[in-house]
Amino acid sequence: MPPKKGPLASSGMVSSRWSCCAFLRRIEEYLEFFLGQAQKSHERRECALIAGGVTYSFDPSTYLFGLLARLNNGSSARFNNTASQTPNPGEDITQLAVGLAYSF
Repeated sequence: MPPKKGPLASSGMVSSRWSCCAFLRRIEEYLEFFLGQAQKSHERRECALIAGGVTYSFDPSTYLFGLLARLNNGSSARFNNTASQTPNPGEDITQLAVGLAYSF
């Protein structure tokens, strides 16, 4: 079954140097397992992803950025937004990133 709702996203310029964005996504997934002859088991997995970020531009080629994301898994869900982890069922993930970017 497809997700019930699409993502909500917003971004904008706060000033000529500051910009920000926010993202919210809720996912529900229904799985059906066949356990044998005519026996079925249904499982519902859900999660919510909330993320936001800001940038501060020093000049057209250099900016400082900060990102924060929180993935809230339901009791049996194992959704993952990282490449370095394999979460346990129901485990939530919080990420923080700060950096300096330069474009050549």
